[in-house]
Amino acid sequence: MCGIIGVRGGSAPIRHVVNGLGAIQNRGSQSCGIAAWLPPDVLHYRGSGTIPERIPGFFFDETQADVGWDKAKVAIGHVRYATQGSVTMENAAPFWVRSPWREDKWILFAHNGDIPDIQTAYTRITERGYAPQGTSDGEIMAADLLWHHSKCGNWIDAITAFQAETQAAYSLVFLTSSGELYAARDPWGVRPMCLGRIGGDTYVVASESAAIERIGGCLSAIPAHGAIVQVTDDGFVLHQGQQAMPHLCGFEAAYLANPRSQLFGPSNPTVLRIRRRLGARLGELYDGPLDVVAPVPNSGIDFAIGLARAKGVVFDEIVIRDLYTLTRSFQQTSPAQRAHTTQEKLWIDEQSEWLQGATIALVDDSIVRGTVSREVIRSLRQAGAAKIYFFSAWPPFRHPCHLGVDARADLIASNRDVEQIRSDLGADGLFYLEEAVIREEYRRAGGQDSLCMACVNGQSPIPVPADGSIHTLDSHEQLLRCAVGPLE
Repeated sequence: MCGIIGVRGGSAPIRHVVNGLGAIQNRGSQSCGIAAWLPPDVLHYRGSGTIPERIPGFFFDETQADVGWDKAKVAIGHVRYATQGSVTMENAAPFWVRSPWREDKWILFAHNGDIPDIQTAYTRITERGYAPQGTSDGEIMAADLLWHHSKCGNWIDAITAFQAETQAAYSLVFLTSSGELYAARDPWGVRPMCLGRIGGDTYVVASESAAIERIGGCLSAIPAHGAIVQVTDDGFVLHQGQQAMPHLCGFEAAYLANPRSQLFGPSNPTVLRIRRRLGARLGELYDGPLDVVAPVPNSGIDFAIGLARAKGVVFDEIVIRDLYTLTRSFQQTSPAQRAHTTQEKLWIDEQSEWLQGATIALVDDSIVRGTVSREVIRSLRQAGAAKIYFFSAWPPFRHPCHLGVDARADLIASNRDVEQIRSDLGADGLFYLEEAVIREEYRRAGGQDSLCMACVNGQSPIPVPADGSIHTLDSHEQLLRCAVGPLE
């Protein structure tokens, strides 16, 4: 999972990109980057860490005051949560990829998503004559686009051919060597995308509407699955590319997206409202006594509010998140890192009047690996809670995700039933929403119920490797041998 944004027009595209990325930092904190076109110059800056950690140090550097980047009319940006490729400079986006087939062509490229069969895609592009610099699927996608452009000579046909060939989940944005700005969604629409505007002369494409609103814009539309978007000085030109049955990732509203975002259009409920509805549905699963409903912060807050209101039970934030810790434990790469982040960012309000001897409904968006849930339950018991019932708004996460969420190993539900999971977590009771409820509430919010829920049911809309394994390039010896260093 990652976040993307592209801005064209107005007086400050770069500043809009930087500020917009801050609103979708939830989608990735491992690296970030921006790129802009000001002929004959190109701004290309990327690095590890979050937007506050990396961008201001460059963007507000006095030595850059005379460069004139604010005169750029088009810019793109990216925040990364690594699913393909390790966290290195070579794998940070946007990628600046030069065509080996036409020396005058290059693109600056960013995407959100994943290629399930990455090794096949890698072999295909290397056989066509491109030598990757890193191990990210984003670089391979960019090279594929350039190859198709070298064959057909225009970007709309190139993107359409890319969609037909590339079996992957993605929303993407790229800037061409001619200063053109394009965006596209995969034929299934697994990863989200939205369009917006600021005033009458600035046009924005982003992963989520929260990014558009953060920079003073308003959401205009949600492009259809398979859509190709050309962003011009006069607005958006939409083309219909390859289409399949739509399958938006169901985990977007449950966890990934900013609560402020609208996934289904300007007049539809926000993610926050969807989560509170799902929380109310959790109340249907338990009729026993409860003293208090408490969320696992911050991901469980909206679900817990919905549950507390539905049951008429007190809501109290007994588990407190340190507001100065930005990292999401889900996005850490190892069990030890996830446990450390949990201990670092969460603490128990031991002075709460709803703790000692209490029966607590502990609520979260999901239970993926169980690291956070287990630690919170243990801490609540140590602090004096009598009974702890755990409520998960997302069904058991039983299968690895091949389409952009790094839930691939150590899944707590992969080989356990609900009773075994409850015992492992140390809870007195465990309740999950069912898949049918998720689909019903998405439809009620204005979306479609043909969601991708492969992590729950194992039914991926996009073909995955036949052996069911997760393919990456990080250990690909051929790739390591042909790497020739950074493009800059």
